[in-house]
Amino acid sequence: MKKRLFIAINLPEDVKDKIEKAVEEIRYKFINDVRFLSRDNWHITITFLGDQDDKSLPAIIQSMKGATSGFQQPIIRFADIDYGPKGKPPRMIWLNGAAESAKDLDVLKRNLDDGLVENGVIFKKERRHFNIHITLARFSFSEDLPVIKSDFKTSFQAKSLDMMESRFLRSGAEYNLLQTMAFKL
Repeated sequence: MKKRLFIAINLPEDVKDKIEKAVEEIRYKFINDVRFLSRDNWHITITFLGDQDDKSLPAIIQSMKGATSGFQQPIIRFADIDYGPKGKPPRMIWLNGAAESAKDLDVLKRNLDDGLVENGVIFKKERRHFNIHITLARFSFSEDLPVIKSDFKTSFQAKSLDMMESRFLRSGAEYNLLQTMAFKL
């Protein structure tokens, strides 16, 4: 059976509480059709794996183990809330990570992706540098957008790398945690 998978860093509840307060401060600015995502959907995607057979799960887990074994718990810092993606017509509201955190996670992503390739997992490997962002809202228009850019300075120490399954329902995406691999202390 195939599962739609991705590898992510999930956020602690106290960080989600802070994000939720920031979202409430900008939500009122939108009268158009903007779909704000539930806090249950907030995570940092490290690698999207797409549809994978159950038989590929051991290789994915082995790759996660290899990537986390020598990697200390990263401190993830956030920078601001703004429209995304950068350089294109906006389609989302993003919480952006700080550049130094993105550099650290870029190393983790490269190690993970290299391990996935070595272990025979088939997925679309990205070539660009890693950029931390969390999608807070989606929309289909790009005219008359209010100014929302605001600083959002908070951080947390990530405890684990998580394999997540994504399922699409009428109510939106639902994410299920399948495997957790702790970072080195």
